[in-house]
Amino acid sequence: MTTKNLGPCLIIGCTNTNVQFRTITELAYEKCQRKRTLEAYPYFENTFASSIDMLTKALYYQQRREGTNLELDPVNFEQMIETINPGLKGFFNFMTEAIIPKERSAYSINEAKKSIVGLCYLIAGLRNKFVNQHKLEVGLYLRASDVTWEAIDTMSSLGYSMCTKTVDVYQKKIQQEHSAKIANYFLEYVI
Repeated sequence: MTTKNLGPCLIIGCTNTNVQFRTITELAYEKCQRKRTLEAYPYFENTFASSIDMLTKALYYQQRREGTNLELDPVNFEQMIETINPGLKGFFNFMTEAIIPKERSAYSINEAKKSIVGLCYLIAGLRNKFVNQHKLEVGLYLRASDVTWEAIDTMSSLGYSMCTKTVDVYQKKIQQEHSAKIANYFLEYVI
């Protein structure tokens, strides 16, 4: 007696009983989309959670593997995440359409897109604590603005900034690196 295959992978007329179909491969799915032989099933599309996971991995790769700086320009940010992970195509536009009302002026929309870039960094930081360059930059900005340590710690507890100890350690590291660069410059070009 053959068992009936149930669920989203039901294959009608299959007489081969020893083959089990579990999932469609990404390559097969792309081929079907190009040839338009596959109906659009919502469970094949990226969910919001999977997009956040891909975004987190893309920003982690950008910050920790490549060591590049934050990208705060919305257009460049969108291009960057789509280049790192093509599965994120349209994600930034999805976030923009979900958050920004269409009635706003063009200037307000562009300014709000900058906030969405920050929101993307914060969401990725919630998912992976090592995607934290944005929080560190906020902490350094607050410290440079002579904000009290208590205020920085409050921002840290809200998830918007790094804690004061981390900001202080990184600030000292920047100062030491800067002093070393200046000393090397004078040794190389002046003396």
